[in-house]
Amino acid sequence: MKVLMTTQPGLGHLHPMVPLARALQETGHTVAFACAAAFAPRVEAAGFDAFAAGIDWIESRVEESFPEARSLDAEARSALISEIFLDDAAHQMAYDVLELCRQWEPALIVRDHFEYGGCVVAEALDLPHAVVGIEFFIPEYLSRLGMEPKLAYLRSAYGLPPYPAMEMLTRYLHLAYLPPSYQFPQFPAPPTSHPTRPDFCQGATAAELPGWLAELPDRPTVYVTLGTVFNRATEIFGAILEGLATLPINAVVTVGRTLAPETLGPLPDHIRVERYIPQAALLPRCDVVITHGGFNTTMAALAQGLPVVVAPVSAHHPLHARRCLDLGVGRVLLRQPGLFSEHLKPEEAPVLTAESVREAVQAVLREPGYRAAAQRLADEMRSLPDSTAAVHLLERLARERRPLPYESEAR
Repeated sequence: MKVLMTTQPGLGHLHPMVPLARALQETGHTVAFACAAAFAPRVEAAGFDAFAAGIDWIESRVEESFPEARSLDAEARSALISEIFLDDAAHQMAYDVLELCRQWEPALIVRDHFEYGGCVVAEALDLPHAVVGIEFFIPEYLSRLGMEPKLAYLRSAYGLPPYPAMEMLTRYLHLAYLPPSYQFPQFPAPPTSHPTRPDFCQGATAAELPGWLAELPDRPTVYVTLGTVFNRATEIFGAILEGLATLPINAVVTVGRTLAPETLGPLPDHIRVERYIPQAALLPRCDVVITHGGFNTTMAALAQGLPVVVAPVSAHHPLHARRCLDLGVGRVLLRQPGLFSEHLKPEEAPVLTAESVREAVQAVLREPGYRAAAQRLADEMRSLPDSTAAVHLLERLARERRPLPYESEAR
């Protein structure tokens, strides 16, 4: 069968979809992606055909297509990106994918959690569709984004009843890449939500690592990353690196392709900076991960049973920070007092300083409870159905063309 996958133009969106796409290919199915033209080379490098669709932009370089982003701080930039997802990107993707479906005739559409044009087209063409779920479902959070009226407007543009609008997001199949115990217990998963192992946390090899990693001294290794969208927050890097400068550790820092390593200035010999290192190959060599709380890095760290220190920047980051605190897998530090106060109390999330970084890293290294809690989550993830099981669900969805509720006594 033909499967069309739709994604926003960012590695954080593509990476969770790649193992599923490969599993589909290995089973004999034809897979292609619909994405921004500028992002197509990334998709093709992963081994898939890419159809140019939607507005032509790259999420990590949003200011090139949306100049107003240049003057925005991290939180305002995140709000702008959410607006783009729900407005310009969704409308143009729907327009292009509709024509693409008429020509290519996929059996079903699988979309990135933050891509909304694909499911609207699927509904308009009466195609079954699925979502790679890499986010929490929290009604209040979605309401603050004004999601429902925007989706309703998009639906009406394609001849669909505008309301209800939110139900379509998980109508047929939601592949939940957040492990069940990591979900907020007060917000139940959608009926069609099937727990799925985040296989994107695995697969890279030691051959993809820089040679100097094998020569690191025998002491704890701390990995630092702010992802590929919020990686230009040099003030956060500055506080973290100052805090790590006097610790007896190895520090490995990745800054992404939009920030030059030399921007961080001269650093002690025990701190090494690279643009990119495959996390799946690097993390087994690490002891602690310092992250902004992005989905990919947080799940990859926990899949390795590694404790975390989370410095949330914006968007869904404070939600991950909250769950990491609740589950005892790490510490949280805030860029300024009172930030994200609806999720985090001042007494449990100190302000990000060199001193608080040192204290947090020393605590998660010293106290075994953090690693034990992270290891429990890793064990839970390993027990979940993998991408092969997800392929079977997609095959069933294409065959039966009806919602696939998850049946479990634990739900």
